[in-house]
Amino acid sequence: MQLNEGGKYRLINVEGGTLLDLSKTDDISIVGWENNEGDNQKWILGKNATGQWTFRNVERPTIFLGITTFPGVANSATLQDGTRLAGVPEPIGWDVWPDDDDPVYFRISRPGGFMPDLNVDLANGKPKNGTPIVLWTKKPNTGKKVKKNQLWIFQSVI
Repeated sequence: MQLNEGGKYRLINVEGGTLLDLSKTDDISIVGWENNEGDNQKWILGKNATGQWTFRNVERPTIFLGITTFPGVANSATLQDGTRLAGVPEPIGWDVWPDDDDPVYFRISRPGGFMPDLNVDLANGKPKNGTPIVLWTKKPNTGKKVKKNQLWIFQSVI
């Protein structure tokens, strides 16, 4: 599947089956949530000046997929396993590519090569509503205990 700049997508986690969801409670938290057909679960893909992908929320078009660490800081010194994603007012670039082992699914990493092995991850692959979406060191999706919580389906929507 080819991703299109300006296209609208739902991002579905392969392991948990939940969607990348901008919380309606605070317009900041990014969590896994069952499909509710809401625009808070739809994202418009864009490109920044360096060719990386940006994700703008459909329901809240002034909110982009970003990172929360320490107040407003997202750099190589603070990004680590468990860093939570958040809705932020400025777009940041993400690398998106087909998984090496299962290219029908995508991986998303952040950002700009700071920590390319940190992938967008549904925490522990839990399908429970409200499960945090975090950055976590890239895990292979092959082997005895395969978990696909870092793999995403981009479902095109209108």
